[in-house]
Amino acid sequence: MSNIFDISNSAAEINRLHEKAAKSAADAIGYAKEAGKLLLEAKETLPHGSFSTWIQNNLTVSHRQAQRYINAYKGKTTQAKYLSKSDMMSDSEKEHFFNVLKKPQWIPQEGVWYTVGLDIGAFWVIPDSKFSNAFHISKFSAPPGVDKTKSDIEWIPNYECTKSSVDANKVEASLIFFGLINPHNVEWNTSIREGQPLPFGQFEYDDQ
Repeated sequence: MSNIFDISNSAAEINRLHEKAAKSAADAIGYAKEAGKLLLEAKETLPHGSFSTWIQNNLTVSHRQAQRYINAYKGKTTQAKYLSKSDMMSDSEKEHFFNVLKKPQWIPQEGVWYTVGLDIGAFWVIPDSKFSNAFHISKFSAPPGVDKTKSDIEWIPNYECTKSSVDANKVEASLIFFGLINPHNVEWNTSIREGQPLPFGQFEYDDQ
């Protein structure tokens, strides 16, 4: 009997391993490598150029985290890089994240830009010009210890963004990863504009 990779069952198994890696730091290396092996097999099985779309449509893991798992399987990363931001969440925040992932309370509308400035940072949710009903997310925040009330102090903001766009129904969960726990309660500034191929600010901070 030939050993044929079954991609139809791999997505559920990758999602299961990702959740276990996020919840158990002690066993994270093993789960990360298992997930990386399946991801690499899926990538080799899929048509060229379709791996990112397959991740977005089938997995709860981001494209960046998927690549970390693949690198873990190849032995190219350290344990600190295996884990997603969910490892820095409390148990209640993790539960909230997974609930939102299953049933989002806030879904951005296609063709609309969303921006807001909060104490924890400034957020941009903008449409992806390449894919319909998909969005890029950016966050600018002050470095730890900076007094934002003092205008005479020069400082460079921390910049975070999604490396690939996420489906509209996964935007709320992605924002939770960036520290915005309840996006549905935010008073967003909105404007109807064309999308962009990269997250807002990517050109200015593309070396990070």
